[in-house]
Amino acid sequence: MFRRRSLLLLVALLAVQPAGGDSGMQADGPLWGDQGLSGPEAVIHRALRRKVKADFRQTPLREVAAALQDRLGVTVILDRASLDDAHIADDTPVTLEVVGLSGRSALELILGQLDLRWHVQGRAILITTPEAAEETLDERSYDVSDLIHRLDDDGGPGFESLICLLTSCIEPASWEDNGGAGEIEPSEAVGAKALVVSQTQAVHERIRGLLADVRRCRGKQVRPAYPAHPAEAAIRHALDKRLTLGFKETPLEDVAATLEEKLGAPVLLDRRALDDQGIAADTPVSFAVAGISGRAALNHLLRPMNLTWTIRHEVLLITTPEQSDGHLAMRVYDVADLAGNGPTAAVMLGGGEPGELDQLCDTIASCVAPPTWDRAGGPGTIAPLEDAGLQVLVIVQRQDVLERVETLLADLRKLRSAKPPANACGAGVSPARAAGTAAPRGAAADLGRLLSKRVTLDLAEVPLEEAVSRLSKAAGVPILLDRKALEDEQMKPDAPITARLAGVPLRSTLWTVCEAVGLKWTVEDEVIIVTTPEASGLRGLTTRVYAAADAAGKDQMGNPDLDALIEAVTDAVRPDSWDSQGGPGCIQPFVLPDLTAVIVEHHWHAQEEVGAFLAGRRQK
Repeated sequence: MFRRRSLLLLVALLAVQPAGGDSGMQADGPLWGDQGLSGPEAVIHRALRRKVKADFRQTPLREVAAALQDRLGVTVILDRASLDDAHIADDTPVTLEVVGLSGRSALELILGQLDLRWHVQGRAILITTPEAAEETLDERSYDVSDLIHRLDDDGGPGFESLICLLTSCIEPASWEDNGGAGEIEPSEAVGAKALVVSQTQAVHERIRGLLADVRRCRGKQVRPAYPAHPAEAAIRHALDKRLTLGFKETPLEDVAATLEEKLGAPVLLDRRALDDQGIAADTPVSFAVAGISGRAALNHLLRPMNLTWTIRHEVLLITTPEQSDGHLAMRVYDVADLAGNGPTAAVMLGGGEPGELDQLCDTIASCVAPPTWDRAGGPGTIAPLEDAGLQVLVIVQRQDVLERVETLLADLRKLRSAKPPANACGAGVSPARAAGTAAPRGAAADLGRLLSKRVTLDLAEVPLEEAVSRLSKAAGVPILLDRKALEDEQMKPDAPITARLAGVPLRSTLWTVCEAVGLKWTVEDEVIIVTTPEASGLRGLTTRVYAAADAAGKDQMGNPDLDALIEAVTDAVRPDSWDSQGGPGCIQPFVLPDLTAVIVEHHWHAQEEVGAFLAGRRQK
């Protein structure tokens, strides 16, 4: 462990006091901040907040650096020796055309195309390689006196949980214990508790941002959702817009431009990632849909190409799943009200007993995209912090999984504040609501109701693809054919279908059409998907929360017997589809003083059956 420097620590503690101000967080997820910076470094970080225009099309890197220097008002230098070692010439072309981004985001997007990094050196921004950046470590101290109230087993300050939080959530591979060069050690001086950290500037920025976000949770009411940076919030709001799209053999880069126009938010292609996967910017795209959110439209448009999207550096970036997994977002969630004490008690009592967040951590990792968490070999991390009046979760994950986590937290809060209706199985009440579930909202709920709509369909040897299109128009519901799944199973989209149906509910019509060609249907991202039997069980996995107190029997102590209820559910609803049998479904109990629930991740049909099963038990 590196040597303590008492004078450095004393100076740092005087300069860097616990702060609760703006963390300078960016939309790319990895948090950064400039609290406690001074001198030339502070000047450069302030300059990077300025909005700049990026108008570079195949512009040599050295000219891009010169333009950024002029627009930011700070010196920008190329580390030519390191770039030469990496065989990156200073005339390597760069393309970025977007306006209104911060200088930092523009710089990150430009350098990302060449797998380069930057850091502050003296009074300048140095553009260098990842290898050179990782060799440049700064030693800094962080006063964490306000975040550590608990004592360890020896009666000293309980640094361990905070150290574990930082090293597990911020570049884990970069720390000494995992074979990296970064080091962290606790220290006490002048009556303060501090962490002395030797790390790269990029990691230091994320540490400052994370600590600021954690402090922002103290003494405030629990937030129903993560308070995003304005740029990220604007993009997420834009993704809620209802879109109508019609692309036929349209180049991918033109699709991105159309999406940007319709969403009113910057949309960029991650050209380097797409090139690595052999996907050209002019790859033709055929896709048509109407009346669904931009978020859902993007998912359906990109999935057949094995692409995804994320929000990074203030833009919506179309990229590959591999790149998305390698650039995860980090979020801090105040969950004091879901830890068992409630927000007031948690603040007054210093955050409750250690381990109270374990139930919530296990529930999230088990019931929200389980394969994506580190405990299952995925990239995502979830870490609790329970100290100093705080009960927070720090989550590092993909953008789409974070949105699902936020929905789960909102649904838990919603179910706590609402009671299921009495005699809930009456006319017009869905089985899900009768079972006391935080049911799907918005377009997903509308789609569920439209399945009862009666349609008329007359098909005589009509190709499958055309039959699906006709049914979509007749029902006024978005229905898509999963062409990729059909191709994987060597099934043809032009298989002929003959069916004559009049005044039949859409749900039954779908089964008739699908069974005629050996297919299944499910609901995913606001759309009905016609797909193969193999794919149907893996498409459209969602997480729902069901109140369970009235559906469960009593155990020997007179408490709801959730173990028996879960066994009954998994025996009655698609028994072979649960994780205990190697399937995708998961069900977990969740208990608070005023909430007894089960949380289920499964595909749409299974969720409907779980809701109906619980409704029947409630009625009994």
